[in-house]
Amino acid sequence: MATSEDESQQSLEGLSNEPVKPVKTGFIYSPVFHKYLIFILTIIGIFISYILIPSETSRISKLSLVSYVGLIIYVTSITSLFTIYLQRFWSTYFASTRHLGLLSTLTISTLLLNVLTFSFSPYFSFLPSLAMLVRIFTNFQISLILSIVVTVSTYMFITNDVSVLAINLFSVIISIFSLAKIQQRADLVKSGVIISAVNILLLGSIKIIISPTLDFNQFFNSMAWAAGTGIFSAVYSIGALPFLESIFGLVTSFKLFELANPNQPLLRQLMLKAPGTYQHSLIVGNLAEAAAEAINGDPLLTRVGAMYHDVGKMIRPYFFIENQQGLENQHSKISPRLSALVITSHVKEGIELAKEYKIPSIIIDFIPMHHGTSLVAYFFHQAKQTEKQEDVLEEHFRYPGPKPRTKETAILMLADAAEAAVRAISKPSVEQIQKTIGKIIKARLEDGQLSEAPLTLVDLERISTEFLRVLQSLYHSRIEYPSEEKIMKDLGRKIIK
Repeated sequence: MATSEDESQQSLEGLSNEPVKPVKTGFIYSPVFHKYLIFILTIIGIFISYILIPSETSRISKLSLVSYVGLIIYVTSITSLFTIYLQRFWSTYFASTRHLGLLSTLTISTLLLNVLTFSFSPYFSFLPSLAMLVRIFTNFQISLILSIVVTVSTYMFITNDVSVLAINLFSVIISIFSLAKIQQRADLVKSGVIISAVNILLLGSIKIIISPTLDFNQFFNSMAWAAGTGIFSAVYSIGALPFLESIFGLVTSFKLFELANPNQPLLRQLMLKAPGTYQHSLIVGNLAEAAAEAINGDPLLTRVGAMYHDVGKMIRPYFFIENQQGLENQHSKISPRLSALVITSHVKEGIELAKEYKIPSIIIDFIPMHHGTSLVAYFFHQAKQTEKQEDVLEEHFRYPGPKPRTKETAILMLADAAEAAVRAISKPSVEQIQKTIGKIIKARLEDGQLSEAPLTLVDLERISTEFLRVLQSLYHSRIEYPSEEKIMKDLGRKIIK
């Protein structure tokens, strides 16, 4: 029969202090190079899209070299202005080459598809699907600006008919406003129906105003194409979503809701193998979500990232205190150095598990970044007491990193540490909780763990306030109620045994 010591040794098999593979460096791998490349390819793609407009409908003079020069200047100017807009007002999306690549791809593909569909009818357009997809992957403002610019630019070079521009412009605006809250794919279908209904009303009224004597065949044909735009845009957007998520490594709110489902295979495994860690992850998720909302981060992404941040602990669950549940502490059987290796290894193992279960990379980022390069202080100090001082190097007791690079991963780092610290207080009071939160934030700042995160001091103050509010409600001191015997005695009754 295997002893507990044998089981402990078996559970330590496969441990390695090999660091996570470093990121490739060099100009060709740098985000700056990728941004310039996307910018140039976008200009080329848009230019080609306009050139491909059939001669019979195009307003671009294809016999004049000057027209091509003018078109290049126009496309470059518009692309530059939109890039500056992103950099100035939405730096988070500008910093993401994935988002820039997505916006470029959607813009070019929409223009090319519109060139094709315009030969059927000027009222049938892919522009609402562009607005929908950009709204889903970014936000309301970016979607509105980009959709209006693309719509105006497209029809400026295709037609003189103001009604065509008006219908398509209203279509993209309505598609964005109708997606005020996106929680499920059915919302896209509702948006498509609204677009179709509004297109019919607007086109019908415009046609009657402009031409009181109608050609009914042409009128109903145009109405059918205009109505089809909304429904087809919704179907196209729903179909394109999983491909875009996969290609660009991005997640939508739909995907995040799916990942948050407790029946997800990886979460199910975590729940069964490390129930204490699973409960801890849920609490940290609620804590981090509230803080993200307070500083205009992404609350849903933060909560889902928190649910998966400790999945690596399921490999050796009993080495983590939340899963021991009265069992003997496994670390008492091994050296502090080996204990530190066990603790830090859950990051690498978590990344491997997440990749195995095909978790999106934006969620995987939460696994290493929520610890950054922080020190496993307890075992570091234990090692200093049991080994020679010169043999105990700080870097051997630090997590491999990288440090948090987004608001959301930085919030998770603070929430994870704050929840664990407050949970360890025997009888927490508001003052104790507040003091503990302050110590955690100060320690992370002094250790340089937040040096790469886009957080301001105002953000940290708001995060601290939200942590206090949530943790106070979770770990408040409870009233000590009298025993059943005392209550019955006060009532003058006897307890029947």
